[in-house]
Amino acid sequence: MDHHQSVDAAFQLLPQVVLSPEGTFKYILIHARLTHNNKLLEFVRGDISLAYHMDNFNKFRKEFKAASLRLDGELLQEGVNVELSCPGGGRVVHSASKKTLSIYGYSQSYGQANHSHVADIVRRVLGYEDIRVSFEGY
Repeated sequence: MDHHQSVDAAFQLLPQVVLSPEGTFKYILIHARLTHNNKLLEFVRGDISLAYHMDNFNKFRKEFKAASLRLDGELLQEGVNVELSCPGGGRVVHSASKKTLSIYGYSQSYGQANHSHVADIVRRVLGYEDIRVSFEGY
């Protein structure tokens, strides 16, 4: 199995983008950097039931551990061979039924994510075409 197939398999176990289907809520971008080769896996998370960006990150950490991801045969473990970080976040207005997403604002805990980059990830993973990005507001 080549490295790219391994990454695809990892995303099958732990989806790259998970957003609550409808509403306005906080989201974060998550980096999972493999320490042995500096490879970066990126994830986007936003859960309408969570009040803080940090709650989204803590929930992802638990999901990451529970998924028991393997890449090139090696179990990925935070603090052992992978470093998890949150380079930023913001807010979204999401409608899965309409396939629309508006990304704006920032996280008081982590700063502002690169919303344009997040929009590219969502566009690629979920197939959305109607994504609006603003670097204004909280």
